[in-house]
Amino acid sequence: MKESNHIKILISIAVIAGAMGGIGNYLMMDMGVDDRTSIVKPIFLGIIAAAVLPLFLKLVSSNILDFVDEHLRFKNYTYFVSLCLLAALFGDVFLQGIYAKVFNELTEEIATIDKKVESSNEKADYALYNIKLENDKKKDLGSAKEIRDHRDQKISDYAKDFKLNKAEAAILFEIKENKISEPDELYKLGDKAAVDKALSKFKKEDLVKELDLNNTKVIVPQTKFMTNLSTMKKSASN
Repeated sequence: MKESNHIKILISIAVIAGAMGGIGNYLMMDMGVDDRTSIVKPIFLGIIAAAVLPLFLKLVSSNILDFVDEHLRFKNYTYFVSLCLLAALFGDVFLQGIYAKVFNELTEEIATIDKKVESSNEKADYALYNIKLENDKKKDLGSAKEIRDHRDQKISDYAKDFKLNKAEAAILFEIKENKISEPDELYKLGDKAAVDKALSKFKKEDLVKELDLNNTKVIVPQTKFMTNLSTMKKSASN
């Protein structure tokens, strides 16, 4: 037997058994002779219930409709006839139950899809956040590199312009950058004796000036204004 013939047999069983079940449903109605409605409605309802039965079998993972070996196939036909008669006999109840089950499963599937979409969106947002974070880090690293390059260039310029070694130029750079520096801060740049020697050299060459600010000794870079002010004081004292 071909599979197409198998499908035709299943359809025939559903229609015939559905109609028979619909007639049975009609005969089971608890009504008087005068109250009985048309038999057409129960028959159509029975056929519809029998036609929906494969969906029910799919939901319960039954394989009695599969195209199997012949000796099993006729056995499954018998089961299918019985199920079609039962579904058609209680057509309205069966269809309502199928609707509820399908609707619930569809709702659960939609909820699952929504959760997956939400999870995917969260992962996408997290990935974008990480990308932004990495870009910010690269910008920070770029800024830090620019600062280091600026510092190195200034130190190189001071060493060349004022004939200083690299350590002395680094000390002078810190003084000029900070504008006001305490000796204790400058001692962090190297050996105390070396820093004191560099400060003495800077004072001698008029690169920095030592001031007393609120009873605290500070070192400030020498500027043209301060040089002129010092000259004016000397002239006034003379």
